[in-house]
Amino acid sequence: MSEPSITTTHSTPRPTNLFRVACLALFALLLPPTILIIIFAKPGLALWLGPDFASNSFRVAQILTVGVLISAMAQPSYTFIQAAGRPKITAIIHMCELPLYLAYLWLLVSQMGILGAAIAWLIRVSLSCTVLTIIAFAMMRRQISCESMSIQDMNYENYCIPGIQ
Repeated sequence: MSEPSITTTHSTPRPTNLFRVACLALFALLLPPTILIIIFAKPGLALWLGPDFASNSFRVAQILTVGVLISAMAQPSYTFIQAAGRPKITAIIHMCELPLYLAYLWLLVSQMGILGAAIAWLIRVSLSCTVLTIIAFAMMRRQISCESMSIQDMNYENYCIPGIQ
């Protein structure tokens, strides 16, 4: 989903259509390799790096693979927010999640090692994806409720989210 497509979509009454198509396409394209990597992580790592390495690290590969899928699913929301001219929203989200991420990263790594680092990253991308998606849908709802607006009216002030100016 490209930013010009999203920017153009801001002038149409239903930006949710392109957003939905982008999410479904990403999911359809990424789910099969995700499933294959999850299933074949241990034998693939054993073949590539040896059975000892595989038995100690295949869970990390599986968790990171799920994280990549979730991170990719956040991209349409991220792109929509950026295309709406609200990069400050994504910056604030990332700045707010940083101290939380560092805290549970430290805790999980100290308790579980590299597996804890993978889990911490999975939590971070999951939270980020959730928050970005909620905000993107809120922005779309606001836009849809103002269908009579022209593209020139779709500016910064029309996408104000409480607490983020």
